Amino acid sequence: MSITRIQIVKIHIAKKELGLSSDEYKSMLESFNASSSKELSYKEAEQLLKKLMQLGWIPKKTAKSNIGSKRFSTIKRNSLMHATAKQLRMIEGMWMEVSREKTTESLNKFIKRIVGVDHIEWLRRHDVPKIVKALQSIYISKRKNDNQLSKIEIREK
Repeated sequence: MSITRIQIVKIHIAKKELGLSSDEYKSMLESFNASSSKELSYKEAEQLLKKLMQLGWIPKKTAKSNIGSKRFSTIKRNSLMHATAKQLRMIEGMWMEVSREKTTESLNKFIKRIVGVDHIEWLRRHDVPKIVKALQSIYISKRKNDNQLSKIEIREK
């Protein structure tokens, strides 16, 4: 898996906020056999971000507009047909946990692919279990991949 645009941005923000010199930054990249952050894998970028946090960088919380307990609560819904606000928040939270691209647009594309509905707010109650099951599958496969990668790393040492 290759590095995401968001990871690249975070790395460069951390570099700037920590006041790292070019030489210090390049030496950090060289520890991953890379000369540019774009050459890092997703996992290597996460490791670099952890190193930057250990050096004192504190990532600012992203502006997640309208996320929280009131999200979706103002939508007029047919209570028997549409998913509840609580179900929608649960799906959104699961998505933020398992997805690499944590945006509403990517969630809507995922929902469209699974149940054929264009937007999370239009989900029907009977669609919710399908979405939850798909998100659980992603979570499980992600955990398996992480376990396999850690086994490979242990063998290499």
